[in-house]
Amino acid sequence: ILGLTGVGAHAGMQGRSLAPVVLGRAAATQYVYGLCERVRGNRDSTRQVAPDTPASFMWRGGGWKYVVYPGGGDYLYDLRKDPGETRNLAAERGAQATKEHMRDGLKKFLKQTEYPGNPLA
Repeated sequence: ILGLTGVGAHAGMQGRSLAPVVLGRAAATQYVYGLCERVRGNRDSTRQVAPDTPASFMWRGGGWKYVVYPGGGDYLYDLRKDPGETRNLAAERGAQATKEHMRDGLKKFLKQTEYPGNPLA
């Protein structure tokens, strides 16, 4: 949204601008995965992410959704077969390759964006 207003993002912001897609200059398929993070406030009521800041992440793409929560809880959904997200496949033997693929994608993104914590430890 900042890109559409002409206001630049500050140095600490992560992510990519969707302005080229909205303006018709790039195909939406260019963005294969989507990310959502939820970071709890710190003791000083800021949202500055520190290595020990609890956070949960959602990584979605290719018809799958992978969610990881602080403390190690993770969820994997096949959105084509289960759009209501009622069956967690994270522990299913037949879904382990997909889970690792999604987890690796999230790890790579967090490394590329220099996320300071390690939510996938």
